[in-house]
Amino acid sequence: MASRPLTETLLRTLPPDSEVWDARCEHLLARRRKAAVHFNFVSRKGGKRQRVTLGKWPEVTLAEARAKADKLRVQLHHDRPLHAPEPADSINNLLDLFLADQKARGVRTTGQTQWVFDERLRPKLGRYRAADLRRLDVAAALEAIESSSVRYRALSLLRAAWRWGLKQGHVDHDPVTALPLPEPSPPRTRILSDDEIRLLLADWLPGGFDAPARNSFCAALTLQLLTACRRSEIAEARWREVYTDRLVLPAERTKNAQPHAVPLTPLARRVLDQLPGGSPFLFPAMRKQPKPGEKDRAGRSGRGVISGWSRAVELAQHRAGVDGWTPHDLRRTAASGMERLGVDINIIERALNHTRPVLQRTYLTSDPFPKIREALQVWSDHVERLTQIKKPPERVGMRLTLRKADGTKRNLALRKADGTKRNLTAA
Repeated sequence: MASRPLTETLLRTLPPDSEVWDARCEHLLARRRKAAVHFNFVSRKGGKRQRVTLGKWPEVTLAEARAKADKLRVQLHHDRPLHAPEPADSINNLLDLFLADQKARGVRTTGQTQWVFDERLRPKLGRYRAADLRRLDVAAALEAIESSSVRYRALSLLRAAWRWGLKQGHVDHDPVTALPLPEPSPPRTRILSDDEIRLLLADWLPGGFDAPARNSFCAALTLQLLTACRRSEIAEARWREVYTDRLVLPAERTKNAQPHAVPLTPLARRVLDQLPGGSPFLFPAMRKQPKPGEKDRAGRSGRGVISGWSRAVELAQHRAGVDGWTPHDLRRTAASGMERLGVDINIIERALNHTRPVLQRTYLTSDPFPKIREALQVWSDHVERLTQIKKPPERVGMRLTLRKADGTKRNLALRKADGTKRNLTAA
């Protein structure tokens, strides 16, 4: 088999179904199969041929392939398995390897895990060598996280990454598992009252259900309230998932990894009909987010989905005068509202797409869609009635009559609508 010094030109002009050894790097082989050139490390041990794929050119450069081959040659010289994992040289390296494994296995929460790593763990721990990390270092990094729920999540994910690293052979010691998990934040119990729902809808839909919402966030929040969906299920919805009477959520976009058909009531359909379209997503990304006090601008770029929910919720709270709620509280409000209106709790559970016990999944296999539609229709009718109730005008003054026990009269000062005072004498 030919042996020549590999160059970029040689790799580019290598004929199909051919291979050439690198004369400058022992055991390095370049092979062209169809249109791609692959680097391989090939050796013999005990009469058996061993092959390790190093990557595809040009994604893996010639210099990188030679560097990988040099490392494998050292392992071969010391009689180590060629497929043995390399030790993680830093915490950043370990977290990267763990994330790559999560992405390769299609774990749906990889994006959230990466955010926790990038924002909470890498700034404090990333510079440490994996072999030098101590339990005190991890405890100090966790102590710097103010939110107890984020602290709980950060340690849980770091534990998962470290257990994976131990199993794969990237690390040899464990300074993480012995640390006690912090107390997670208590679950939220916020439920919006009917008056608060009325105020929020008046802000989100200034022109009513048959006019465009104030902005994309307000339309998404309205749909979340009417359908009891999670925020991501509405915010990341695509037009191809929308049918005449339902929104069909694929398994990869639901928390329990099960497809879910969400009935669209006529009221929810009226909100959908006001969306502009022009993008694969119901709520495409916005070019610019308004700052507090600025006028909302719904300029769309058409790429990705809307982001910046914290600011959008803060603005909505300020405009409507209803504080202390999150988008997920709308889901809880819808569920509690349906229960209050007499909907069976099992139907509410199916509407929320919660994971059911094994026995129910095995024996109760009828289609719940008609009953979920009835439940959401009951809730939708209630929400629509709230928007039709007009709040009575606030009374600024009132007529008072006061007589003391001994029969004498007492003068009272009453503030009038213009702010002036008027002396009254009890009749």
